[in-house]
Amino acid sequence: AMLENITKHVDGLVTAEEKRDQKALEKWIEDAHKLRLSSELYLELPEAESTLKEILKARDSLRKATEAIFEDGGHVRMDAAIKFALDLKFPHAPELPKARKALEELELEEKRIKELEEAIQVGGYLKEGDDV
Repeated sequence: AMLENITKHVDGLVTAEEKRDQKALEKWIEDAHKLRLSSELYLELPEAESTLKEILKARDSLRKATEAIFEDGGHVRMDAAIKFALDLKFPHAPELPKARKALEELELEEKRIKELEEAIQVGGYLKEGDDV
């Protein structure tokens, strides 16, 4: 029965890790520790724990990049956070839709700024007191 239990946990860990399922990973890791499965004997455990840390790191960097999108270097941080999540094979990160929306807003802002800059360069000179 113990071997069956261990097999079930190892399969659960591997499946959760492959799917990048954060909640399942947390559950299987917690259960593995409760059963005192040793990391030395079950190589899947440290690997699953490492993947869970990477998932949490990816989610955090997406969240932070989204919050700071309009700051200097926001675009670069966002690109890096998205690349990190996708390289981790975590395309279903809950923060990705917000990140995409923030990027779209940033690109719209950049487009508006460019249009304004072009309009200013083309436009004549204004005198003090002129209506804009």
